[in-house]
Amino acid sequence: MMEERINPLKVVGIVLASILGFLLLFGFKTVGTGERAVLVTRGEVTGKLFEEGWYVITPFVQSLRYFDVKSQLDTVKAEAASADLQDVSVELAVQFRIEGDKVADIARTIGTERQLKEKIIDPAVQETTKAATARFVVADIIYHRPSY
Repeated sequence: MMEERINPLKVVGIVLASILGFLLLFGFKTVGTGERAVLVTRGEVTGKLFEEGWYVITPFVQSLRYFDVKSQLDTVKAEAASADLQDVSVELAVQFRIEGDKVADIARTIGTERQLKEKIIDPAVQETTKAATARFVVADIIYHRPSY
């Protein structure tokens, strides 16, 4: 019986094709329109900001944390008390936008976009609602509701 010889060029070609396929599957990232992304290396936010476009990253070592920089609408339920100590429940629509050049700082100090809403936006709406509601009696709040 004759042994079949392994062609070294064929092995090198298979290895290179595998590496290229791996990079194509996991190494290319896209940042869409109205988004910004921050590079995270081994779980640490590097601060490098990516705008719209295609980027190559190191798979399994680096990742991108995405933020939507278009205007967003968030609804927040708030509980407060009126000036005459009556309970008031409101549901507010809050429109906000993340500034694109602040995304790296937000990612480093606060975390994800969801954490921004939970830690900053929602508590600020709650406090503002409490402060505003405490200035009026319930009858005035109900009577003037369409104008608020």
